[in-house]
Parts: sequence; C-alpha cells; structure tokens
Amino acid sequence: MGEAPGLSAADEGPLWYRGLARGAEAPEQGHLEAVLEFYDVDRLVLGHTPGLGTVVPRFDGRVLVIDTGISDYYGAHIASLLIEGDDVFTVQAGRRLAVPKNSDDLISYFKSVSEFKSDLPALQQYIYALELPIEQTIPDAAVPDPSL
Repeated sequence: MGEAPGLSAADEGPLWYRGLARGAEAPEQGHLEAVLEFYDVDRLVLGHTPGLGTVVPRFDGRVLVIDTGISDYYGAHIASLLIEGDDVFTVQAGRRLAVPKNSDDLISYFKSVSEFKSDLPALQQYIYALELPIEQTIPDAAVPDPSL
C-alpha cells in the first residue's frame, strides 16, 4: 500500500480544496458548519483561488474569498479586505464598499463594484447569471473560474 499524498499534494487538503470558494453552496453547507464550529469562528477568509476581481462573499458572508487576481495573469485586480468589528468591507480603486452579509444584497454589491471596475468580465457574467429568472439558472450556481 502506498503512502497518502502529503499536505501540498492532496487534492482535498487545505492548500488545494476549492469547495468553499467555488463549489455550489448547498452541498458545502455541512462542511462549512463543521469548520466554523471546530475553530469556534464566525467566518473564514480564503485566498489562493482567484475569482471575480473583487472580494467575494459566500454563504451569507461567512466565507470571504479575497483572491482578487492581483497577478498580471489574472488581470492585476487589486483589492483588500477590511474587517472592523462585525463590519466587513472591500477597499478597491480608492473606494470602500460594505461586503453584504446575505445573498439578497449580492447583486447590488457586485453592481457597485462593476461601476468603478469595468474591466471585470467574469464579474459581469456572474451578475448576469444572478439576475436570470430562477427557472433559467442552475440551482445554487458556483463562482466561475476566471482561468477557464
């Protein structure tokens, strides 16, 4: 019997697992709850998974994906996360925007970002998908992978 892959090579290990950053939320809910409870925290901040060119809240703001794609390969999108008490913000292009704590405010948040960051095609596509009528969308759509 061979050895199990090490931490840096295991597909399901913390360095490569992308489920909380990109997977559909419903199947990941139990996993998130277990992690939050185990570490006794209210939210997770994840990097190493470029997404939409801005801070992406998931699971009603309990997961914050902060890899905005700062390398040239992903578009050189600079943004940062600011947490003040229970309030969460993204600071981007000299602006400070509140990051929503529920899915009802996602469209307006992403539209606000797109107003001053028009060079985010993955974000524009995601907004479009969020605005589709329920019957035309994939249930619990995942965050797109901009490198595909």
